[in-house]
Amino acid sequence: MVLGIGGVRMLEILNFKVRKYHMNEGHSSLLTLELLKRNGMNAGRTRDLCIFTTHTPVAAAFDKFSYEDVNKLMGEEFPLENIKRYAGNDNLNATLLALNLSKYVNDVTNAHMEYSRILFPGYHLRGITNGVHPLKWTCEFFRELFDRHVPGWANEPELLVRVDEVSHEEIWNAHIKAKKALIDYIAEKNGVGLNMNVLTLGFARRATAYKRATLIFSDLNRLKEVNYAGRLQLVFAGKAHPRDDAGKHGIKDIYSNMAGLRGEIEAVYLDNYDMEQAAKMVSGVDIWLNTPLPPMEASGTSGMKAAYKWSCQL
Repeated sequence: MVLGIGGVRMLEILNFKVRKYHMNEGHSSLLTLELLKRNGMNAGRTRDLCIFTTHTPVAAAFDKFSYEDVNKLMGEEFPLENIKRYAGNDNLNATLLALNLSKYVNDVTNAHMEYSRILFPGYHLRGITNGVHPLKWTCEFFRELFDRHVPGWANEPELLVRVDEVSHEEIWNAHIKAKKALIDYIAEKNGVGLNMNVLTLGFARRATAYKRATLIFSDLNRLKEVNYAGRLQLVFAGKAHPRDDAGKHGIKDIYSNMAGLRGEIEAVYLDNYDMEQAAKMVSGVDIWLNTPLPPMEASGTSGMKAAYKWSCQL
């Protein structure tokens, strides 16, 4: 209610002239009810104002609220019979509300679009591939390298095909600086001393089961054999949604495996995962792990972040 209904009212008070409202996942979809009311319950006018992007093809992403709670919190201002017409009869389905009151609906890759059409039959969903911002996710050491060799890369990332002409030594030196910055950060934050000369693997995302953060531990004997052939160290990070019990158990499993490998494979789990940590990790590790369970990963932006360094290293 604060995000959706309150958001519309706040923008009006601030004198923003809004031509389109973009709902990024269903969490803000109650804004459609505010727009319906302002447009005399005219659903067509409301749809003309709304665009909806669905991101995550799992049930946990689709908010549902009992109509008892809805009636208690929203009262007579938004009659239940009007809400049920667009949000479902059994409960208020925030995703369904957004789907029914948006003129344009998209997913975040073509594969995600095909899967979502199975989840939401009867709706016209389009695929628009998600992406990441070049300057935000390219570390300072590679920004400096790209600025020297590929002017204009930040505005036209396709120009990065020219990095083939950059010497391997310069690329490696930039990576070493990024790796040292990550290892120094971990030492300061967690008191864990990782080794610059050891192959470092990284995994950091929202902690949920289908992203399979624990897959690397699925065959411990093989992992130990790999470590014996050439040393490994692991860096993890990521938070679970408060209601995602499987995600929380996944974090516990990582800690359990880290404890079992102590003395053989050094590993660390960074707490309070945020964008700053993500940037340090994708630029500083040697290998970025990406092991989601198909088709549950919608677009995989964590791998896109890492690509701004690894596209010119692998």
